[in-house]
Amino acid sequence: MRKETMKAWLYAAAEMIVIVNAVLAAKGMAPLPFDKAELIEWGSYVLGFIGFVHACWKNHNWTPAAQKAQEILKGFKEDGFGGEEDA
Repeated sequence: MRKETMKAWLYAAAEMIVIVNAVLAAKGMAPLPFDKAELIEWGSYVLGFIGFVHACWKNHNWTPAAQKAQEILKGFKEDGFGGEEDA
């Protein structure tokens, strides 16, 4: 699935959850079956995990394409092209 398609589905699912919770709250029912403290706790776990994965993946050359691009960039910098002094 393409990145934009995945984002669209995630946004649609989030909006549906908001609508369902609003309807349940309007009818006097508890929209979420757990309390605020549990929501914050689990939200922290999820955000922590996402942060961990992002920190491991971002700016690390995991794929062969990224490793090749890093070699090319290193060559440019060694030859004086693309370095900070040329900016």
